[in-house]
Amino acid sequence: MSFVFWLMLFHSLILFGGCSFSIQSSQYQMIKRALTRNMSEGPETNSWNISWAGYEFSVTPMNVGSQTWFANKQNLVVRFDGWQVTKVENLIADDISLNISLQGKQMLFDSNGRNFLSANCDPWIRSELGLGKGRNLTQYCETEQESFENEILVDENGMISRLLFKIHPKYERLDLSSF
Repeated sequence: MSFVFWLMLFHSLILFGGCSFSIQSSQYQMIKRALTRNMSEGPETNSWNISWAGYEFSVTPMNVGSQTWFANKQNLVVRFDGWQVTKVENLIADDISLNISLQGKQMLFDSNGRNFLSANCDPWIRSELGLGKGRNLTQYCETEQESFENEILVDENGMISRLLFKIHPKYERLDLSSF
């Protein structure tokens, strides 16, 4: 190798060898605090409530990608994509996931990879609740055994305030509402 190459390598090591860097930003500090927070403190806010099958749970909404996840420190997670509840984790039992997918008009329900229900669903219907009171979005669905409705309630400010979704045929709808 040439003398010039070794000279450049030597100078590079001298110039950059002692360098270090640090990241300073308010976003970085916020993320660092959230990740290093003592989990016994629990969520910072429990601004939503889940009511299902006689049980009540407080949850905190958080944006994850294009979805909103409602979660608590007991590992209960409800995923909502803006139109559908797509997944419910640890509600029926620990380590049990309920997945809900919509393929055309067909809504499919599975638990841990096993399909247990299929429903035919109509498009969402919008109805006004009255002047300044918001609106209701309703989706009518039907299985071989029953019919059910999924609902999204939107307040007068355009914010979702309540979700009512069927997640399992043996239970009432999941009721997720803001305080």
